[in-house]
Amino acid sequence: MRRCAEEAFYKGNPGQIELEDLLAQRQQFTPAMERESEQMQAIRNQATYARPASRGDRSRFAYIHRELFV
Repeated sequence: MRRCAEEAFYKGNPGQIELEDLLAQRQQFTPAMERESEQMQAIRNQATYARPASRGDRSRFAYIHRELFV
């Protein structure tokens, strides 16, 4: 949406975004999972070996995991 607004501004039509403009931008969009797949995989690999920064929350406000469907 931001790029559509910028293009409209540069074309001299600020604030006038058409559906076609949004669809054209969608066609040009590449998700980060495709664009930076190696970097994403490196992050996943690091997360496999990660340890928690602190102990579990034992306060009265702690989230208690419950199975909804047993």
